[in-house]
Amino acid sequence: MTFAVACIASFFFGAVPFGYIVGRLKGVDVRKHGSGNIGATNVSRVLGKGYGALVLFLDAFKGFLPVLAVKGYPLTAQLGVAMFAVLGHCFSPFLLLKGGKGVATAFGAFLCASPKVTAIAVLIFFLVFLTTRYVSLSSMVTASSFPVVFSAVEGFSPTAFAILLFTATVIVGKHYQNILRLLKGEERKFK
Repeated sequence: MTFAVACIASFFFGAVPFGYIVGRLKGVDVRKHGSGNIGATNVSRVLGKGYGALVLFLDAFKGFLPVLAVKGYPLTAQLGVAMFAVLGHCFSPFLLLKGGKGVATAFGAFLCASPKVTAIAVLIFFLVFLTTRYVSLSSMVTASSFPVVFSAVEGFSPTAFAILLFTATVIVGKHYQNILRLLKGEERKFK
């Protein structure tokens, strides 16, 4: 499989809107409830934590599998494929280029590419979450720190850093409504 084909396949696999599909199977359009997001956090609030956990797993899996398919490629190529899975999730052609925020998909993809760095990222996520109870803030801090942590653990590569910085920017950008709610003190804490 060529790198270009891997990226295209990763984008379309990443674009499968599992949160939307699980909601529809339950007779609910999750885009019309809660935050309107198709991700695991909103699915948990709308359908219950069991369904949220299922969507979390499926969204992570659609990041993990494409990277696993190119595991023999250089690490920067794996990160590129990971980035396309995240882009597919965030801008799904199946939902008219709308989608989720990319956190679970990024987790799965980067877990496959670099388990050590992802373990540190998970620790950062839970430290912020346990302190604040905001999933959104925890996600943004983790995404923002990932390029730096990756460089410290795996060694600095301008290409890898650029890919990770772009991916982090997309994830943080998809949280713009959360940022506004955080600034207004209106963001919901996860219970």
